[in-house]
Amino acid sequence: MPAAEPIGGTTALHLNEQGYVQAQFAPGTYVLVCWMATNKKPHIGLGMTKALAVSAT
Repeated sequence: MPAAEPIGGTTALHLNEQGYVQAQFAPGTYVLVCWMATNKKPHIGLGMTKALAVSAT
């Protein structure tokens, strides 16, 4: 199994816009990342990531 696997995403959003992605997650740890770039600087390299943990219900 790969260390990471993409499951979906959104198109680019402008300032103050929102986007939603529906997904079902098995319990585990996940990371959300932004693959967009501004002025040739990838957002992921600027810290635009978020780790989250999903627990069993």
